[in-house]
Amino acid sequence: MAYNTLRGTVNFSSSPTGSIESMVDDYSNQTITGIKTFSSTLSASAFWDTTTGTPVTTPAITSIEGDADTRILVSDGDGTATAWSSLTYDGVRLSLSTELTASVFSGSGAGLTDISLAPHKLSASAQLSASNIYYGSGLGASSGQLVAVGNDGITVGASGLSVYLSDFGAGRGPGLSFASGKLLVSPASASAKGALAANDKVLISDSAAGGTFNSTITVLKNYMQDNVTQTITGFTNASNNRVVTATADGAIINGEAALTFNGSILSVTGEVSASIGISASYLEGDGSRLTNVGAGDSAEIAIYGANGTLASDGAFVINSGGGAETAYLTASNLAVSYDAHLNGGTYQKYIIKTINYTLNTHDHIVYLSGAALTASLPAAATVDSIIYHIKNHTTDKTVLIDPNGSETIDLALTKVLEANTGVKIQSINDDRWVILSE
Repeated sequence: MAYNTLRGTVNFSSSPTGSIESMVDDYSNQTITGIKTFSSTLSASAFWDTTTGTPVTTPAITSIEGDADTRILVSDGDGTATAWSSLTYDGVRLSLSTELTASVFSGSGAGLTDISLAPHKLSASAQLSASNIYYGSGLGASSGQLVAVGNDGITVGASGLSVYLSDFGAGRGPGLSFASGKLLVSPASASAKGALAANDKVLISDSAAGGTFNSTITVLKNYMQDNVTQTITGFTNASNNRVVTATADGAIINGEAALTFNGSILSVTGEVSASIGISASYLEGDGSRLTNVGAGDSAEIAIYGANGTLASDGAFVINSGGGAETAYLTASNLAVSYDAHLNGGTYQKYIIKTINYTLNTHDHIVYLSGAALTASLPAAATVDSIIYHIKNHTTDKTVLIDPNGSETIDLALTKVLEANTGVKIQSINDDRWVILSE
């Protein structure tokens, strides 16, 4: 006897009639059409693709994060992968926008740029071989290391490149030195040579061609003989600051002990004579033996004696002029300590004023001509002992003479000159004026 164990509504796989052949069992081979949805896990010992006849396996990557065109997948280690935007491949070029690290890089490196030798990036001493570097003249390779290569005059040592300045052998120095980091010709660094040969060379800076040349001792000797009239063969009485003079034979020069020059002072022990003029900013001495002083048209006497017997600031002049005699003497200030004897006429300076006037140290005779005027006197102390002649040169006006401040003139504060009258006054005792004559 058979029992039907189905209960409720039953859907068959291929027949709407609900025949038993349309049911799915778990023991026979069946072909299932249509879509089947399983609400729980479907498990089997194997899943097969009936088209290819091969088993279906679980995919190695179940999800991709950041998926985009040309991005390269990087495994996350858990069946998933990440497509980074910084690592791409377009079928021709692999591009990386971040750092690339490796224990070793190999190849030509022809397209590499901005290679840094900083720590942790590229070490030239440890990993960059000279065999992988293109170098030109002046560089070379030694044991895989890049080294400098010297040439004539250039040496390579532990401290780097240097110029060869050692002795050239046979006692010959290089004649070169360094000063402030510059290479210079240095005669002092060359070896001394006691005797010169005819073909020995000397350096010459040519003034016309503007270059440096060499010449021989013979050429230099011939030039000196052709351009120097006398060859000096000896030197006598040598000492500091002595002026050199020639002796009778012309070949010996002598250092004069009585004639010296220290760079600023020429000193002479003895007499100085000259057949022509001697020029100097000033001459010192008593001038006792000077003759023909002032023989020219205008000769200044500017001789300063230690005792002050004859002194001038350049305003003491003897002139040849058109006066009664052939010459006359002028001086801005002339002091005569003893008697003065005048055998000819005396000329005295005068001035004529038509306005009020203050007398000064250069005035002597003053004529006042015009309206009622005032002649003001300077302070007596500033012109002690001076004598003024003041004349009222009018026919109908008075003139007032007014001393400085509270000073007086013959004990009066002022002096009135009537028309066509005059007075001779002198300053005395530094504070007053006296009338010598009217």
